[in-house]
Amino acid sequence: IDWTPFFQTWELKGRYPRILDDEAQGPAARQLFDDAQAMLAKIIAEKWFAPKGVIGFWPANAVGDDIRLFTDDARSQELATFFTLRQQLTKRDGKANVALSDFVAPLDS
Repeated sequence: IDWTPFFQTWELKGRYPRILDDEAQGPAARQLFDDAQAMLAKIIAEKWFAPKGVIGFWPANAVGDDIRLFTDDARSQELATFFTLRQQLTKRDGKANVALSDFVAPLDS
């Protein structure tokens, strides 16, 4: 688990593990971290999930903010589409809000 984004989701600013010792946010961060650890232990002990992994490689192209997968290199038949979201926060200095599709070649390329 990447704990830094976890804390950011709860609007606690700082990087893990330093946030746990932060003078202002440390107590809340430690409580949140302890609660998360307890929940993870319960998930494992009670076998809430039966995780399975699948890996594969497919031809893919960006279509707007989405990523389209194809069944073959000719891209004659679509397999699936991943609908990605563009970042929503306003950024400084004219920096762009990116989506995962920005890192995949466009369909017309």
